Amino acid sequence: CKIASYMPSLPTVFAFRRSTRYVASCFEDNIIDQTNHGCLAEANFKLDGLPKEYYYLVRKITIDGVDINQLNTIFKPEYLRRGGNTIQVDENGNPTIVDHRLSRLSELILIGVIDGPIEFPPLLQKLRIGMVGHNFEYLILPTSLKKLDMSHGSIPNEDITVEGVSKPAWHFVHELEIPESLDYLKLDHNSIDKLFFQEFRFPQHSLLRKLDLNNNDIDPYEGVDPDNPNILDNIVFPEHLRELDLGDNEIGANGTRFLKLPPLLERLSLDGNEIGTGFASLEFPSTLKVLSLKSTGIDSENVAGLQLPPNLKKLYMFGNSIGIDGFNRLRLPDRLRILDLENAGIRVENKEHLLRFPPTLEDLDLSDNYISSPAYIEFPPTLKSLKLVGVNLQKDQRFRFPASLKTLDLSDNTPLDTSIDFPQGLTTLKLRACRLSNESLATLLCNGKLTQLTQLVLSTNMIGGLRTTVTFPNTLEILNISSNKLVLGDVDKLVLP
Repeated sequence: CKIASYMPSLPTVFAFRRSTRYVASCFEDNIIDQTNHGCLAEANFKLDGLPKEYYYLVRKITIDGVDINQLNTIFKPEYLRRGGNTIQVDENGNPTIVDHRLSRLSELILIGVIDGPIEFPPLLQKLRIGMVGHNFEYLILPTSLKKLDMSHGSIPNEDITVEGVSKPAWHFVHELEIPESLDYLKLDHNSIDKLFFQEFRFPQHSLLRKLDLNNNDIDPYEGVDPDNPNILDNIVFPEHLRELDLGDNEIGANGTRFLKLPPLLERLSLDGNEIGTGFASLEFPSTLKVLSLKSTGIDSENVAGLQLPPNLKKLYMFGNSIGIDGFNRLRLPDRLRILDLENAGIRVENKEHLLRFPPTLEDLDLSDNYISSPAYIEFPPTLKSLKLVGVNLQKDQRFRFPASLKTLDLSDNTPLDTSIDFPQGLTTLKLRACRLSNESLATLLCNGKLTQLTQLVLSTNMIGGLRTTVTFPNTLEILNISSNKLVLGDVDKLVLP
């Protein structure tokens, strides 16, 4: 069993230590240095028959006298240029300059100002670009490209003056030629507005499957004449699109009429848009399987206008105050497997407010509502995961959970009665911040039913000063007992498998 008190933060990617093996393991997860100097370029070579190596694309760099532990200090903006040499860490852990044509390069990250033509390697599949400005014509993208990332301010939120004409930077995006092979386009966290869809040219036979436009300024109602709307006002997406993220934009109740979702869409996020009554005019494609509507202004009245597609599998509605009346108006699809109703303003105090769910539901989150007893929930027989965090469960209630349950989170219910009738097959139990005492812990472990438990979270409670030994289930693999009142002598009293 491992006792987990905290998860240490990963080291800065350029803080190399000892061996190249350690360096490679850091890069394996594509960790990007966030120091003041920043990471200007990362290239991931995948050479046939050779181990994976990591290089840095620059024009010139001075490494004489530079300690390996200070390698990050030599990556400065003035060194980033088009083309150039590469830097590699050799078998002794020393940086060396290597001349390479980059013909096998498959993944590249460039953070710097693009101020001239760049001809990318012909086999490049993933590209992350920063600070394009308005110079889209300089990006000659290879036909092999699968993923293009121009997120987080790659295009500045400012007007650009070219030949005496001042326009927002996004108005020059028509100069960017997108290859038909592109599968994933990330444009989140920029300042894209509705005009982007008039300027940007998707290929006629685009194979684009995933489009991320999260955190922009898109308002479908922008520029619409309410007395004379027409088809040109509509925002249209590539027809083969499968995943679309429009979260945290400016989509309001009036804009949904001009939002034409692609017919084959499977995943959609509209999080953070105050749509409210606008859902009544929004048509979801029948292919939709995952829908995220967190904090979208749905309440107990306008929830009735939400027409959910019949094949929906996952629904996330965190932060919408639908209440118990709105829940009863919510028409959940019969095939739903995952439902998130956290912080939905639901208040259940008696059997008259009985909550019923689709028979196929496997994962349910009702956290931060008011549910005095799970006895007022009609659990489906397929339920595997249940979160009732901070729902004010009443002490001395005898709870009955479905036998199918594997994961249960009752955190932040104080005080919690640990004589709960836990299901026999439970593998993960989370009881963080429940004001559990030594006696509560003893009652919990004497339950006799936690014979399959592999993970137990008891952090932020009042356990400490143990007088007798505490024996945990033999199946336990992870125990989190951090932020309690344990003293040095208590460790010897914890009997772990």
